[in-house]
Amino acid sequence: MITRPLQAIFAAPFLRRIGFHARRIGGEMDRHFFTSLITAVVGFVAVAAVVITFIETDKQSFAGLRQLSAKIGGEHRATLLAVRARATR
Repeated sequence: MITRPLQAIFAAPFLRRIGFHARRIGGEMDRHFFTSLITAVVGFVAVAAVVITFIETDKQSFAGLRQLSAKIGGEHRATLLAVRARATR
């Protein structure tokens, strides 16, 4: 019985080779650049989410979401009916 199943998986030559190259490349990278990049991306996504939340005021409540889902569902039903009508011709 294998006492450490993950150790057996990571012992595969292909995964060991990927790990070797990842460690080699990771040691040469500038840590400050990537932390700045990740911080900028997270900040951009957060600001975009807040802006979209304020722009789409009708979706800020559960009632607005219910109306939106009913609208989408109605459009979907209309499309299905049109496809079925064409198929029966």
